[in-house]
Amino acid sequence: MIDRGEVLVSHSWSPGRVLKAVAAVTGALVLCCGGVVAGAVIDDDSTWIASSPSTTPASPPPPSRPARAASPQLTVPDLRHENAAVAEEQLRGLGFTNVSLGTRNDSWVVLPESWTVRTQSVAPGRRLATDTLIVLFCAR
Repeated sequence: MIDRGEVLVSHSWSPGRVLKAVAAVTGALVLCCGGVVAGAVIDDDSTWIASSPSTTPASPPPPSRPARAASPQLTVPDLRHENAAVAEEQLRGLGFTNVSLGTRNDSWVVLPESWTVRTQSVAPGRRLATDTLIVLFCAR
């Protein structure tokens, strides 16, 4: 033991004692929190004894979701230097459903009619699913 002020620290923890302590803490957590436990217990001779899982019935699997149909793919037009309102309307008219207007300095695009598209988040000519986010970055 090493005396560090009022605290005495012992360095005599054997691997078997550490594993017993871990098993005791785990068991206490399970008793406090409830649940199914399957694991191993260590007896006094530091040998492993397999424990059987609890007889609590398993919960039913979550209901499966129907597979989502893939969105059709469309070609993104070049909208740079277009009026923001016209560009947004053009994308929606083509079938894109996730269009957003933004700026490089996080300002709000309140009246798109008075803004111009400078860049776009997706390169012109690229094919995308119709529900992919496209951001038109605008400036006055």
